[in-house]
Amino acid sequence: MYGIINATVVLPVMMSFATIIYHDKVFEAYLPILIKLTLISSVVHQLSFTFFSSMPYAIGQVQDAGLIFLSAISTSFVTFCQDKGYDDAHILATTTIGLSLCTAFLGCGLLVVGKCKLASYVSYLPTSVVGGYLAYIGERAKRGRKGNSKTQRTEVAKEAWLVEEERLAKVAADLEDEDDESYNRPGRF
Repeated sequence: MYGIINATVVLPVMMSFATIIYHDKVFEAYLPILIKLTLISSVVHQLSFTFFSSMPYAIGQVQDAGLIFLSAISTSFVTFCQDKGYDDAHILATTTIGLSLCTAFLGCGLLVVGKCKLASYVSYLPTSVVGGYLAYIGERAKRGRKGNSKTQRTEVAKEAWLVEEERLAKVAADLEDEDDESYNRPGRF
């Protein structure tokens, strides 16, 4: 029952995922069909996790982590096809088949990792690496479509560098004040 409720609640989220993945102007005319395609693929994903998992309580949901990659891949397909002079129908076909193949290859890779019992090695990743990855996903989701063109990506990279410089300056100032009494106060960070 929980899976049915969860799938119903996640329905609008899946629709928004489609608009994030297919954000290029080429896809605007086809967006209703692409949303349906995304919904069907998420249902297949959820049913696969639910029925093929070795855990009886497993309920699979599509996560937002892959959106960044799917969006970047679809943009790459569009750019490649436009450079070759293909029309919108060829771009749409190339992108949907390409994304399907990329997702299928990832799924096969995950099955191999699971069958070989290699998933436990993920626990060796430092927490800061996992946290940085999740923070990057959150930042990209927050920015939405910002950074699609090369010029905007350059501006975003410059902005990110400035933020890092400010953080480094704060850390350096904190390190200089190690002997200060305020260094050991609770809630410093």
